[in-house]
Amino acid sequence: RRGLDHMDGGRGALSGSAASVRVFAAPGPLYIEAAWWTAPATLIFVLCGCFMPAISTMLAIRSVGIVGPGLSSAMGSFGPFFAILLAAGVLDEPFGLREASGLARMTSGLILTAGVRRVSGADWPSWARGFGLGAAFFRGAFQPLAKIGLEEVPSPLFAALVMSAVSAALLAARQLAVGRRGQAWPRAGALWYAGAGILNGLGIVALNAALGAGRVSIAAPLSSTPPLWALFFGAVVFRSERITTRHLLVAALVVAGAALIVWRPQ
Repeated sequence: RRGLDHMDGGRGALSGSAASVRVFAAPGPLYIEAAWWTAPATLIFVLCGCFMPAISTMLAIRSVGIVGPGLSSAMGSFGPFFAILLAAGVLDEPFGLREASGLARMTSGLILTAGVRRVSGADWPSWARGFGLGAAFFRGAFQPLAKIGLEEVPSPLFAALVMSAVSAALLAARQLAVGRRGQAWPRAGALWYAGAGILNGLGIVALNAALGAGRVSIAAPLSSTPPLWALFFGAVVFRSERITTRHLLVAALVVAGAALIVWRPQ
């Protein structure tokens, strides 16, 4: 949010991806094995990098510009559905009534964080929802693919490095395609976005670690809670949000849903 005061989202996304690449590449000689670069899994990580965050970010930016942030955030909450459906079909992961009930609770809570309302007088076509749903699809689709790659190259950090590098390249190509090559890059905005990009990259590392160690049907719903954390930090750290009864209901739904998904009967 602070970065948007100085720079548009497209350049910001590129700044964040480039920063995460530098952070992950710096210790590369300490953890990267030469054979990984030619492993089939690396091609999977390249595809994942196309999906997330590159394509998903571009679609999300487009969605926010057309239908607004509220509805875009709500549609983004459906990412776990796509991840779990693909994992069930491709990886043959079990997904029963209890997990479905937990996912429904979590998604309901995440949609509430968006406060979805179509503003009176707003004029946008129904197909514009496809941008937000497309962003959610690509965020979900990369997870079962990443799990397949991590089975061969079990390095969440290497996977995140490849994904971030591919995303940075695609986002840079987008900047050139829309004719923004000579635009100024305000230092303050670049720094805010760089910090956000590094944190986002670390989140991808953590998600990759969870995917490598467990099931997509567990990792995907738990990784879809950024709106809840955004509310928390907005209220506690940045003082830009006020905790209301609605926020408490959101927290209760998300926690209850997560408990149903994670809990395993003995």
